[in-house]
Amino acid sequence: MNTKSRDKILFMTISVISLLAMILSVTIYLEKVTNNATVNNICSVLSSQSQCQTVQSSKYARIFGIDNPVYGIIGFTALMILSWMYYRTGDVIAKRLAIIGSIIPGLFAIWFLYLQTFVIDAYCIFCVIVDTLSIIMMILGIYLLVRYIKDISTSNSQK
Repeated sequence: MNTKSRDKILFMTISVISLLAMILSVTIYLEKVTNNATVNNICSVLSSQSQCQTVQSSKYARIFGIDNPVYGIIGFTALMILSWMYYRTGDVIAKRLAIIGSIIPGLFAIWFLYLQTFVIDAYCIFCVIVDTLSIIMMILGIYLLVRYIKDISTSNSQK
């Protein structure tokens, strides 16, 4: 398998992971803002130890007055589209933005996991899953960034 094919597979993987993270972000947001008992019990059905309400009502659940899952919904949707665009068209700008966009959520995920573990002392199962997916995307993004930089330096040295 050549390098370009492998890259495209990795970008499609990022796109699929972004879709999953976006769906979970929607679930977290709905659980937070709705008063529907069925929706509010989704978290506790998956794990009796999950403390989604504690995490989502903490002072860290909003940035600039906006609920964190909203950033996830927007960011993961954009990343999914950019990754898919590169996969389908090979657009270099989409590639660059997707690489950057795959690294940033992982950095936030590390911060959110730190907060849940050491500050809030509670875990939201969906948040942990989204954070894990974000870290996986960050690892893929770093790999793609290193490859991209290496490709640029190789093509510059051949000129």
